[in-house]
Amino acid sequence: MDDTNIRSWASRLKSYIPTFGKREKMANEDKFVVTDTIVDRYANKRVLQKTLLAFKFPKGAIKMRATAGNGFELQLPRKLTAEEVEEIRAAFKKASEENSED
Repeated sequence: MDDTNIRSWASRLKSYIPTFGKREKMANEDKFVVTDTIVDRYANKRVLQKTLLAFKFPKGAIKMRATAGNGFELQLPRKLTAEEVEEIRAAFKKASEENSED
């Protein structure tokens, strides 16, 4: 088969099968913009999320990803204050101590 026969065959197949020629477009996700980075040796995703919810951040607005070290990069509606970061670190340590006692 030469090139023109293949093209005509493919175009006939596209018109015959409605979904054959359609590709799903990839979703354009918003880029992850880091507002805060928390590094702590006791870092725990569940504890972090619970603490951020206690700070009245909406659950849908919290985006986090783990770093190569013991920490998380966060995308939040606003930056965390120094006091909030210290509360998060204290919550990590407290959760770690509770887990080691079990």
